[in-house]
Amino acid sequence: MQLWQRFNVHLKDAQVFLFYTPALLLLRRRNRYLAIALASAWTMLIGNTLLHIAARYCFLPDPARRIGWALAGNAVLAAALAADLCYEEWRYRRAAPPARSAPRRALGWALTMTLAAIPATL
Repeated sequence: MQLWQRFNVHLKDAQVFLFYTPALLLLRRRNRYLAIALASAWTMLIGNTLLHIAARYCFLPDPARRIGWALAGNAVLAAALAADLCYEEWRYRRAAPPARSAPRRALGWALTMTLAAIPATL
């Protein structure tokens, strides 16, 4: 029962993990806003459609018609998501970066190196 009550949360997490993050990492050297837009489009048009086909549409009659409507809806969602994420990125970049003291930078470096070394010991 809990799975179906939280299905959308699980679906979103799967899309971010399987589609958005790998696409964004692959495109990270490109223009930041272009990378966000392409990763959003990839996630919504391919990832969201594939996951919905596997979870819902393959069990319904006439799935081809539903997939066509899903692609159209996902295109609109991809544009809205990309616009929102690009706006948030623009707002973040416009803000002044927080000042970090030398001890805080050293502590961050030590913590990062420690966490990075843990998998090497396994």
